[in-house]
Amino acid sequence: MRSLNKNLTGHISSVSVWLACMMAVVSMKPWFAWDFPFDTLLSILFIVCRLPLLQKNNTIRNLLLVEGFLVFSAFYMQLFQIPIKISAIRVIVTVVPISLFLLTTAAEKRLFVNRLIKIYSLILLVSLIGFTLKTVGVELPYSILNNPNPFYSAYKNYYFFTVYQDLDLFTRFTGIFAEPGHVGMISAILLYVNGFSLKRASNVIMTIALIWSFSLAGFLIYAIGLTIYLILKSNYPIRVLMKVMLGFGCIVGVAIATYSPSNDDIVTQLILKRLEFDSSKGLAGNNRNTGNFDNIYSNFMQNHKVVIGMGSEEYGRKFYGTANSSYKTFIMEYGWGATVMLLLFMLLCLIVFPSRIGFGLFCLIVISFIQRPYFLWFIECFAYIVAISEFYIGRQTNNQSISENQAVIYSS
Repeated sequence: MRSLNKNLTGHISSVSVWLACMMAVVSMKPWFAWDFPFDTLLSILFIVCRLPLLQKNNTIRNLLLVEGFLVFSAFYMQLFQIPIKISAIRVIVTVVPISLFLLTTAAEKRLFVNRLIKIYSLILLVSLIGFTLKTVGVELPYSILNNPNPFYSAYKNYYFFTVYQDLDLFTRFTGIFAEPGHVGMISAILLYVNGFSLKRASNVIMTIALIWSFSLAGFLIYAIGLTIYLILKSNYPIRVLMKVMLGFGCIVGVAIATYSPSNDDIVTQLILKRLEFDSSKGLAGNNRNTGNFDNIYSNFMQNHKVVIGMGSEEYGRKFYGTANSSYKTFIMEYGWGATVMLLLFMLLCLIVFPSRIGFGLFCLIVISFIQRPYFLWFIECFAYIVAISEFYIGRQTNNQSISENQAVIYSS
């Protein structure tokens, strides 16, 4: 009987990890989830699977993280001043799943990140194959697909990948997701989590997808993440920094030497032109918020609601379907209280599981949040929670191995 219960518990645990992986992918809003609430359905199934496992996973470290996350959640729920319906949805779809994920074991976390990266890279691989065929002129069947968000124009849905704004050779890779920027951002973050090594097929696939997305933000997050990772992993950080600076300097030099506004190549049109200086917004590619939003944001910062935010309903009425996505949108909707508490929760994860590489990931997530405040996407939040603990375990393993005079090198 005891063996049967153990096997059943193992199966439930494995199923819950698969569900967490699917929740992570769906949080990126693939086309098949635009008109169906897969996120709610998967969250409910995940909750049902995790509840029987609670007693086995209540470690002090994990419970401390849950308590920290629940403090953030109180502010995220805008101190319980939002309508009950919206509050209930947030509890089911966000608060409870993340709280339960924090209570997973180290083995479950490790299994999750391994499965997630394999699933995500496999999805990208299939999409890349189809996108390559389409790019070289192979006629593929497609249908017209509309995103529920009125900001987006119609997509061409090739089922294994979507095309938003078909520009032939200038078309940016979106995979099955809504924006090429989402592919670039998540790929850059997962590459940090997975160690950047191109010896791993998954990293090669994510790197190709990131490059073909022509996401300026994705490139910057990748470059910053790689620099941080190499410096923190090295015993000679100054030497590594000098090499990185020299390498980036050479790339910038070549770009400046060859750049001309009249060039019609893909790199010039999609990357270099967005780095031109604009008198009103700095870089030409700095298009995360509209002028109207910035004006309202400036006034909002003087409002007494700045602590708890204007709320989802008011924010939706004013800005749903507009081209706005930055840390300002998070502050506007949820307030400074939730923003600071989210930052403190991320820091708490690092304090509970300290490591240099983990600190680098924290910095990278904060940088990413400035442009796209999507930390509560499961694919980003879960990956961060797992990576922080894994980097800590890796550091402990490495220290123990050194003390035993063993040449063991931990690879993240």
